[in-house]
Amino acid sequence: MKSIYLIFILLLSPLSFALEADKNEPLHINADHVFLNHKTGINTYEGRVKLIQGTSELTADTISVNLDSNNQLKKIIAKGSPARYRTLFAKTKPEIIATANIMEYHPQENTLLLIDNAKIVEGKNSFEGSRIEYNIQQKTVISATANQGQIRIILQPQEKPHE
Repeated sequence: MKSIYLIFILLLSPLSFALEADKNEPLHINADHVFLNHKTGINTYEGRVKLIQGTSELTADTISVNLDSNNQLKKIIAKGSPARYRTLFAKTKPEIIATANIMEYHPQENTLLLIDNAKIVEGKNSFEGSRIEYNIQQKTVISATANQGQIRIILQPQEKPHE
């Protein structure tokens, strides 16, 4: 059971760009079916999957966690209609909500891919396209090319501080 918990600490800690305190919170996992395969390193959670740790929550129809031969995280894939990830970066900022039919996290490349109906919302601001790639280390976003459809961005005006 400890190995399952460690897998999900690996899952959420680097993926959740959340409040620092979240990583010290317990991880709650709900799924209808769980398939753990220590030989292949592929662990699959199916049916109304919900992972909650602190202010972060990932919900999907299925979540697959792939580990290499050294039990290091290779890839996480969440699929849903859509899969949904929400978190807080800071208590003073709006919640971040990311949705896509497929979400992939690749820790070796420090990338999070949102594929098919991808959308990120922070308060009244949003970024939407068929594919969004976020490089966690470089803090860069790359989105769909023109043949995959247009990108839609909504940015609200900044509020001026009261003097």
